[in-house]
Amino acid sequence: MRRAIALAALLVAVGPSAGEAQVVRFGIGALGMTYSESGAGLRWEGEGLNGTLWVRYKRLGLDATGYMAKLKPDSSDVSEMDMLEGDLRVSFSIVPAVAIEAGIGHRAFDPEFSAQDVGFWRLGVLSEMPLARIASIWARGAYLIAPKFDGGGDANLSVEVSLGVGVGTSNGRFRVRADYEFQRIDREVNGVDLPIQLSRATIGVELGF
Repeated sequence: MRRAIALAALLVAVGPSAGEAQVVRFGIGALGMTYSESGAGLRWEGEGLNGTLWVRYKRLGLDATGYMAKLKPDSSDVSEMDMLEGDLRVSFSIVPAVAIEAGIGHRAFDPEFSAQDVGFWRLGVLSEMPLARIASIWARGAYLIAPKFDGGGDANLSVEVSLGVGVGTSNGRFRVRADYEFQRIDREVNGVDLPIQLSRATIGVELGF
């Protein structure tokens, strides 16, 4: 929980003020997700909420997202759990439709040790294309660097990909946004494969100025 609070404080600290930005949007939405630790045969599904901060200033961008969800297992031998996650990405546009991204992420569970808490750095690419004056579509992919687990272990290939679409007013002050994200972390403990996999769909509204 302390790491989640620290990440939330970092999101606030690095966010630029509205006066410096060309576009600032705040959003809230609903999510549905599936989480599994395949090597241990554990799988949960659930729903929750997410909040977003989306900022663009010239060629720079910042995307901050927080998630909270209640997850139910597919087995009576495993208990329900709550998930809290924070993600921060900073981007730099190299051409109009393509940007490089770097960031951090942290995911925690309650009760403690009910699943693997994990923190990581990320490095990836964001591609965002306007479909019309009121709509856009985007895709991103990232390599997750040096994930750290509360239960120990190492990770080799760890990646995430996501797709999203937004439709709103031409002045940018209102937008409906939908995203789908898939993440896989190939965790290994003492030579045993214990991969972690997450899929998450969100839909919500954003207000901008």
